[in-house]
Amino acid sequence: GTTRFKLPQTVSYSEEDVKLAHYIFAEDLPPDEPLVQTMMEVYSRKTLWSLCPDSCVHADVITALACHLTLDELWRDADRGKRVCFLPTEFQDLVMNCGMTPTIALEAFHTKFLSKALNCRKVCLPMQDTMDDGGIHWFLAIILVDKKQVQILDSFPSQER
Repeated sequence: GTTRFKLPQTVSYSEEDVKLAHYIFAEDLPPDEPLVQTMMEVYSRKTLWSLCPDSCVHADVITALACHLTLDELWRDADRGKRVCFLPTEFQDLVMNCGMTPTIALEAFHTKFLSKALNCRKVCLPMQDTMDDGGIHWFLAIILVDKKQVQILDSFPSQER
């Protein structure tokens, strides 16, 4: 069958990688088929299609990565000290569009994404903005807790952000 995009030829892939990519990005298979399941969410083929070139990355893909990275941090050595915390995309929406304070929104996500024992030195927060052409643009706000600073990582910097 046909796939949404072809793997770049500049990288070598195992046979399993090629089969997996063809299965995930196959256009002739059901777009709503669940392909990835975490402890809290299920992600469909259509959601993963947002990883194709020239596509806007779906918020669920970013949230899945935040969940994975958070679990990764939690499984590391407990004596490591302060960690990096990763928040889901919904956090920004609660603060910006639902009128929640950051503290209340953080408490709402504490159980799902953060351990109560987790002491964060950095908090990574994916942020969304609307481009002039109406498209969606993601950038990353990194909160340096001890320094009380925010760094913005943005491939399309803007004075408004």
